[in-house]
Amino acid sequence: MVMHKKIRNNVFETNSSSVHNMVIVTDDELEKLDSEELVFDKEDNVINKEEAIKSGKPYFTIEQWTDNIYNRNLSYDVEEYTCKCGEHINMLIEHGYNG
Repeated sequence: MVMHKKIRNNVFETNSSSVHNMVIVTDDELEKLDSEELVFDKEDNVINKEEAIKSGKPYFTIEQWTDNIYNRNLSYDVEEYTCKCGEHINMLIEHGYNG
């Protein structure tokens, strides 16, 4: 049974109806999202804010991204995980029932 399927860079779709998406970032990327050095594009990819501004592409800060989740009556959590190789990752999880 496939538990997740990669559908875009850094975004996974699970087989659970309660998880809508999960963005996986390193500690450094999470800090840069918090400081708005990194942002989300309209497809939930993590991108450099300066590059997004120069290209004219729409982007969302982490605050705007989470507000959008709450506006759709969903929940948002950050789960931390240490991989077998020792790398620490953070999973930004959008979940809940919005039907």
